[in-house]
Amino acid sequence: MRLMSKLVLVILMSASQAASAESVSESLEQVEIGRELGGIAIQLLNDVSIDWSYSSLQKYTGKYLEPNRIKIEGMLHSSSILGRFKACKDSKIGAPKDLEIPGAKALIGNCDFENGIGNVSIIFINVEGNFRAVALIIKPHQSR
Repeated sequence: MRLMSKLVLVILMSASQAASAESVSESLEQVEIGRELGGIAIQLLNDVSIDWSYSSLQKYTGKYLEPNRIKIEGMLHSSSILGRFKACKDSKIGAPKDLEIPGAKALIGNCDFENGIGNVSIIFINVEGNFRAVALIIKPHQSR
């Protein structure tokens, strides 16, 4: 009976270690995805804030934003008062709220621009191994 208890304990410990290793692996994968999306988001915001044009955004989104082009152009126009992008210091990457697209990721946070701070939300999906932006919202909320 004691041998059986020890064997069960060893099996449980091994299963726990395997689950822990899998959890660490998943966490590392999420960190890598976060770095990749953060890099894409920074480049996107850098490029878009040069001229705040739809064409600057389009190379990151492809055809995905076309149905909402007029709304997006309006948002870009109203956000242009922010000037050039500087940094996103408190942004977070995670699953988008209220959006049920498998594998979708969102970058959400307050970002610094030349002339103020904007609340930025970028939704990404993975298309054939590459992340594409499928939504961009920038809301200016503070002028300097």
